[in-house]
Amino acid sequence: MGCTPQLNTCSVLSEQASGVQRVFNGTDLGLGKGVYGVLHRLGRIQPKIKPIPWGKPRKRDPRGEGLGVKRGFIRTTIRAIARLAAIPSMTIRRLSHSTMKPYQHIPILDCGEPLVAIPGSQFALVLPHPYELLGAPYAGRSPFYLRQGVLTGLIQAQTYLQQQYTQWQILIFDAYRPIAVQQFMVNYAFMEQVRSQGLDPGNLSPFERQEILGQVYQFWAVPSLDPATPPPHATGAAVDVTLVDEAGIAVEMGSPIDEISPRSHPDYFAQSSDRDHQEYHKHRQILAQAMQQAGFAQHPNEWWHFCKGDQMWAWLTHQGTAFYGRVE
Repeated sequence: MGCTPQLNTCSVLSEQASGVQRVFNGTDLGLGKGVYGVLHRLGRIQPKIKPIPWGKPRKRDPRGEGLGVKRGFIRTTIRAIARLAAIPSMTIRRLSHSTMKPYQHIPILDCGEPLVAIPGSQFALVLPHPYELLGAPYAGRSPFYLRQGVLTGLIQAQTYLQQQYTQWQILIFDAYRPIAVQQFMVNYAFMEQVRSQGLDPGNLSPFERQEILGQVYQFWAVPSLDPATPPPHATGAAVDVTLVDEAGIAVEMGSPIDEISPRSHPDYFAQSSDRDHQEYHKHRQILAQAMQQAGFAQHPNEWWHFCKGDQMWAWLTHQGTAFYGRVE
């Protein structure tokens, strides 16, 4: 079944057989040991992105040695995440209701498009995937899948980009995200916020827990199992992206993907007179223009998140119905 609502076109894709797949890891992007320095601090990208030599690699083991992370923190984090994951389902349902986003009231009439693989011959990919390195439960599924019509739009966006910047590419950080992965990453982001505020994850008060969850849910969608309120990435209609230039270097955006802070807002640097800040804003505009001319809508709080056909897209583009719901 094809999707025909406004701002979307569905067509059968013919993946290009030519071209070399561009794979990026943390060292390629100058973002710390491993992908996005994920085992140091997920998404803490340095504003100046250049390859960094890290010297002789150290042996890694399951306890965290060689990862630049203290074993005590690893153990504490794992235990606290386990406690958070053990919250009764009734509590999770209440949290979902209390944190419902405006777009989640929009009805979904799923058009039945399949998930299709993002062709590595056409786009730069971050591999291995950062969330997989953290242990997110993908159960053998790849995050680099999108609905067919969304992938069509992504190809259109890159075509537009390359008309302006011939050898630049869209770099795919994340796309399809199962509910179990969403839950895992919400737990991880929660623990990161706890750590960043100097709190003891084993001794949080109910008020502190709710405050931190509120901060997390400003950026991360609730991992809802309700078909009427799916997280955007679980629909295969949302994608987290940035840009790489002709030298294969990640373009400077001024803040890392997944950072929970005001810097993540698309126009955060718009009014700054600082030269570097103006450059960051320009790069964000280049990315947004490429995606928006292909029918995508941008998340109001995240410069990297774009969607097409899901509830958030319908809300941002004033459509009455979304045509992509949760997909397995």
